Amino acid sequence: MINVDGFLNLPSIRFSEVDPARTFYQHAIRFDELFETLVLPSKADRRVEVEMNFTEETALRYRRNVYRFDDIDVILLEGVYAETRISALYDLSIWIECTFETALEQAIKRGQEGLPPAEVTRAYQTIYFPAQLIHFEVDHPQTRGVYCLPQ
Repeated sequence: MINVDGFLNLPSIRFSEVDPARTFYQHAIRFDELFETLVLPSKADRRVEVEMNFTEETALRYRRNVYRFDDIDVILLEGVYAETRISALYDLSIWIECTFETALEQAIKRGQEGLPPAEVTRAYQTIYFPAQLIHFEVDHPQTRGVYCLPQ
């Protein structure tokens, strides 16, 4: 399993005061690096060992992280915007429907980025939800693969 969160760009790249939603949508994740260095070699060779830049959500700089996988049968890629232009490489996609209300509740519950609830709410309303709307408009993630509704 590979979570795209480790491939976040640093805050200076993924956040902007000018157009926060579009900037986050376009620059949040280092998808090119993720696929070229980790996912595609893993798929081709069924194994990989690579040291890459890793980003914690609140980090101001990268730290090195070794990814080591052997005898790979399935690559499970999970994370925001995983249903983008690169999704043509997937054998199967699963879209899990989650309302913005539920997403915000969960973010507050887990203490997103170590922020107080009011700041989490502001970030979701000004950056993450508008960026997700751009993702819906551009990538149409709900129309691909298997569609799951929450219980």
